[in-house]
Amino acid sequence: MSESIKVLFSSDLGIVDFHPSGDCAVIYISAAEMIEGLLYRKRLAGLKAVKGIRKVIVAERTYLSLQQFSSLQQFAVLELELDLIPVTENGLHSLLVQMVSAENKISKNPFLQPLKIQDEEQSAHVSIALKNIPKIGEKKIMMLVERFGSLHNIALASVEDLSSLLGASVAQLVWDYFNK
Repeated sequence: MSESIKVLFSSDLGIVDFHPSGDCAVIYISAAEMIEGLLYRKRLAGLKAVKGIRKVIVAERTYLSLQQFSSLQQFAVLELELDLIPVTENGLHSLLVQMVSAENKISKNPFLQPLKIQDEEQSAHVSIALKNIPKIGEKKIMMLVERFGSLHNIALASVEDLSSLLGASVAQLVWDYFNK
């Protein structure tokens, strides 16, 4: 496992301590930082302002920091609506390895997977799902799958993207099916 993870050091991460993947930022709050209490609030507020990434706070929860942990929990989770993961003194390294591993795995969600129309069983399921849309036949189903690759991407497509492939009226029907 350690051979497949390349560790890089950068002092230019700003308020973020770790990036397990491109779309996830982690701030680590030590027990000492939690007991001190003021600096972490500024860092968390700064993280909250960042758009387009998932934000996770990892906090060291020890016997000495139990009282301050509830204050951190209230601020981070209830006020800022951030994810908070408590760890023990020696648990941070294990959590980070798990996060890097999980963040970089190919999703097991079938709606995010590209469709393989060669697989007859999956092709039948996709066809059944898309045939529920009025005015959609096998030819248009194949065009949608070839262009967008997954049901998830079809559902996220704009009316303009769909119209270039299907025409305006059918595109509106497809968009309405997934979005209304």
